[in-house]
Amino acid sequence: MQVSNWSKSPLTDAQIRYAAQDAALSLWVLQRLYDGYAPTGVGIETWSASFAGCETRKHLVARCERLDGVTDPTMRSHMKHRLATWTREESDAKAVKAFRKASLALATHDEGLATGEYISISYFYFRTYWQCD
Repeated sequence: MQVSNWSKSPLTDAQIRYAAQDAALSLWVLQRLYDGYAPTGVGIETWSASFAGCETRKHLVARCERLDGVTDPTMRSHMKHRLATWTREESDAKAVKAFRKASLALATHDEGLATGEYISISYFYFRTYWQCD
């Protein structure tokens, strides 16, 4: 939400202070992300340029899949690895979701046994998601 008129000239002292703080904070955030995620041997300029224009996870995934504009071989390898990691994490998240559904189904099943209302679909549901025999 913008509450200041940035097109009006000259800028006020408060606007100039805000802009300076915003720029400094942006650089601080970039440095922390670089320190936490960049591969060894890749400079901050190369790393940040590889993700320029990516505003969402969907954009990041697309860039990692296509590698368009990424020429540094270390960075290309890193992006392929990140994509594989994200895919594995999403798969793990789906497994957790399936486990929660199966747990709920089993709880419903157990509740049904206690009340005499046997719900056989829950056993099938559990077996389907966890591929048990």
